[in-house]
Amino acid sequence: INCDFSNAVIHRTVFQNCKGMGLNLADGHLQNVQFINSVIDFSSFSFTKMKQVFFEETQIKNTDFFDVKWKQVWFERSYLNLVDFTSTSLMGIDFTTDELEQLQVSTDSLKGCIVSRAQAVEFSRILGLVVKED
Repeated sequence: INCDFSNAVIHRTVFQNCKGMGLNLADGHLQNVQFINSVIDFSSFSFTKMKQVFFEETQIKNTDFFDVKWKQVWFERSYLNLVDFTSTSLMGIDFTTDELEQLQVSTDSLKGCIVSRAQAVEFSRILGLVVKED
């Protein structure tokens, strides 16, 4: 809760049933880390390097993933709202089991992102497309 772990190196750690509101992990390095059934609202992961990080049944609101470099990151049955993915590649990230609302992304970062049909409609609106019902 409002903890500053900027520039931290966190390996082989599980955050389960945690309330990490206001967590600052900017400029950090996370490897083999799991967030399970947790709340990480109003947090910052800006400029963080992530490898093998798993978000499961986690609420992520008003959180910043600006310019994150990641490899093998998963989101499962999580809720993301007002999350900033600007300058972060979403290549290979699968959001199909997640509930998404009001995401901020760079258009070039969407290439290779995996979404459901319903989510694709919402992402197309982010791109400025008008989706007309048949």
